[in-house]
Amino acid sequence: MYLLAQYFQKKSGEGGEWSVDGLKIIYQDLHVVNMAISTRIRSALLAESSINALVILDARANMIPFVIEDYLDEIKLLFDAYKTNLI
Repeated sequence: MYLLAQYFQKKSGEGGEWSVDGLKIIYQDLHVVNMAISTRIRSALLAESSINALVILDARANMIPFVIEDYLDEIKLLFDAYKTNLI
């Protein structure tokens, strides 16, 4: 979704970035939001399972900036058909 949005920005003359640096920043910002939400949940004394679910979600989101390029390398083969006009 992120790279598709960048494509449309570039096509409409708004620039567009062809790396995942902006996506990494989005996930870093998401971590800040998740931490703020977990603080609110704790202060509202909701069930421990709600806090644990948010911690798990945040842990996964926190990993994205470190592994995104590896995952892109893994799925690159799925897009080879577009390079060779097989679709």
